Parts: sequence; structure tokens; C-alpha cells
Amino acid sequence: MADKHVTVIGGGVAGLSAALALSQFHLNVDVIESSPFLGGYAIRLACKATDACVKCGACIVEEKLLQATQNPRIRLFTNTRLENISQDQGFSYDRLQTPHRVDPDRCTLCGQCLELCPAGAVKTGTSAGHKPFFTLDPHLCLNVRDEDCQACQQGCPEDAILLNEKATRNPAKAML
Repeated sequence: MADKHVTVIGGGVAGLSAALALSQFHLNVDVIESSPFLGGYAIRLACKATDACVKCGACIVEEKLLQATQNPRIRLFTNTRLENISQDQGFSYDRLQTPHRVDPDRCTLCGQCLELCPAGAVKTGTSAGHKPFFTLDPHLCLNVRDEDCQACQQGCPEDAILLNEKATRNPAKAML
């Protein structure tokens, strides 16, 4: 079964849990999430404990996110949606991935882009496990809308803002 490939749609706690379970069977798993960050609504929950665990469950998604990001059998695709889905001895589809426009390897989390963006287009993750931690909302980014604004890119001390990145489309397959 090592050559089998599975796609999980949704990167919330259920999707991450499914990907982790499937990877234990030596399956390669792609997790497709349409939003810029993994963890769904659960990642926004805060632990209720002060001194000792009260079993509120808020930490579960953080654990799943950490395990999934470290699992070599799991590939995580955020800002991604599926298109052209067809079935023929498995499923074929195109992965359309919208760029984050922030290079996670260069970004030092200084927050300059947050301060400089006049439109509030810079969005942050809610977990230390989010990579990238910053993303540009294409619906708000003035550069994406009319190509005039480059404030975040010009002010980034690490040259981590990539305003010219374009969406990518990649064909993929998953087993039945």
C-alpha cells in the first residue's frame, strides 16, 4: 500500500486527525485547506486551565497540527481548492493554490508588514504551528487589486513579501 495516495479535504481538527490516522497505514496524504491557516475553528480556542488540565480539549488541535507538520507522509496545502475533479480508477483533480505572498523561510515575524499595510490585508495565524504565520488577504490587498501599493514589501527588512507570486495549478491523484 506504500504507493497509495489519499486526499483529505479540510485541515481542521477532524481533517488533521484523519490524515494522521491514514499515515499510520503507510499512506501518503495530502490535506487540502481552502483558508490560509490549518486548524479550523478549533485553533482559535484557548485552554481553560490555570494550574492543571481541565480536559477542555483546546490543546488537541495544536497537537494534531504539530504532528501533521512533522509527519513526512503528510503534505499540507493551505489557500488551496480542488477543481476539475474526475473519477477513473481513483480520483484526479487540479489543486489551485493561491499564494500567501509571504516567504515563511525569510519571515522573522517582526510584524512590520502589519504596521505598514494601509488596507489591513496582512493576516496572522493563531498558532505557532502555522507556517507561514503571515499571509496577505487577496480581497483586501491593494497590490493584488490594482498594483499600486507596495508598502509591506518595501518595508519588510527580510524581503519576505512576494507581491508578484501567482496562483499555481497542479494535477493530482487520489485512490478510491
